[in-house]
Amino acid sequence: WEAFELGLQSSVAGLMFREDIPEAALAEDPGFHLELAQGLGALLPDLPIMIGAGAFTAPAGPVVSMAAAFAAPGAMRQLLMDTYSKGQVQNLDEFQERLGDTLIAMGKEGTIGAATGGAGKLARVGLGKPLERMAASIPGKLGGSTAGITEAAAAGSEVVAMVGAGGAMHGEVPEAKDFALAAITIGFLRAGHKGVTATRQGAGRVMQQRANALSLIHI
Repeated sequence: WEAFELGLQSSVAGLMFREDIPEAALAEDPGFHLELAQGLGALLPDLPIMIGAGAFTAPAGPVVSMAAAFAAPGAMRQLLMDTYSKGQVQNLDEFQERLGDTLIAMGKEGTIGAATGGAGKLARVGLGKPLERMAASIPGKLGGSTAGITEAAAAGSEVVAMVGAGGAMHGEVPEAKDFALAAITIGFLRAGHKGVTATRQGAGRVMQQRANALSLIHI
């Protein structure tokens, strides 16, 4: 629980709630389970921000959507950490310095997100059509299974890209917990995207039904 709580403190929600920087860090070489617990503590509270940013930019495509999902909490976290560790901005030079730090953090996280979304898109484009043609040449109905294979490959590509880009951006060698956290992150983001899409479609149907009902009243 202590590791999870340390992760919570470093999340955007945790920083805003405590109005202070994290109290401590994990000991050196804490082990897979503790590192994973800390990562989950930092991830879970920020998922609504990531899903919301991704859904807002979804019309621009998966690359932009995923970039926004990663960039939003990254920028907010940097801004809050600077505020709590350095105090309020006193002059223009400090403002420019913190703005630069925030933009750098946003750019790094956005790059990770863009690489992640791009990998998924490439997997869908590269595997989707070939699998469909292969399925069409085989007796029986395999359309659903090919779609499932394509999405599984896309998700796997996103996990690998997220870990690889994250290591490059932060200058770290990927570890097992990074792949586990990436898989959990991608799973939650995909589920959130499906939920938002279903909500939008449901709201659209309700609005259309109301419009149809109003048009009948005025006839």
